[in-house]
Amino acid sequence: MLFLSLPAVFAGLSATVSSSDLASGPGLGNLKATWDADLTLAGSKAKLSLLYDLKAKKDFIKEAKLAGAAKGVGYVLSHAIGKGVTGLTLTSKQKGHTLKAVGDSSDKLTSLSAKGSMSLAGHAIDYEPSFLVKKKATKLKLSAALGAGVSATGVVTATTAGKFSTAGDLSYDASLGEGRSLSATLEPASKSGEIELTDTATEPGATWVAATSLAVGEKPGLTLRRSVKF
Repeated sequence: MLFLSLPAVFAGLSATVSSSDLASGPGLGNLKATWDADLTLAGSKAKLSLLYDLKAKKDFIKEAKLAGAAKGVGYVLSHAIGKGVTGLTLTSKQKGHTLKAVGDSSDKLTSLSAKGSMSLAGHAIDYEPSFLVKKKATKLKLSAALGAGVSATGVVTATTAGKFSTAGDLSYDASLGEGRSLSATLEPASKSGEIELTDTATEPGATWVAATSLAVGEKPGLTLRRSVKF
């Protein structure tokens, strides 16, 4: 794998270099970089982010984002350079729920959702009902921490045509010591999963992630990522 050392041209820059599938042969998979700048707009704090993605657009930034909040409403305004599409996400907290509306200049309003939590049988359960406007589908996502680092997520989707689909996964998170952690995800329906080892202790200022993907009947894959902030 080829790892790049980027100079600190300006503050607020973070970069992630990822490998290709090392099981097939070493190589550069992708390079992503983000430059953040803090702004003040109409007396409120905001953040401007410029996103670069080598695979998506090697000679220019992929996307520009502006995020902030005004009068209790959070906003994320984004513009995809290559596609010419401007997106807007609005969020607001009301009576313990986070309400979200997502839209863009191409499809107008794309989704509406509400996120909250409740306690059931001693477990905290997060729930998120949403309506996907373009797909004319209603989705309900439930997630719960089961203890000992194990959590479960389930999604039920129903369309106006009467079609139903379900999906779900189990995940496990554990600490392997200071600066090192393990996470694993299993998707029973697709008989696939992923294991990630994260290390922030070996190299100061850098985060290394080794990820392996597993699926029944397929050869396991292995990738490495190195992220740094300047």
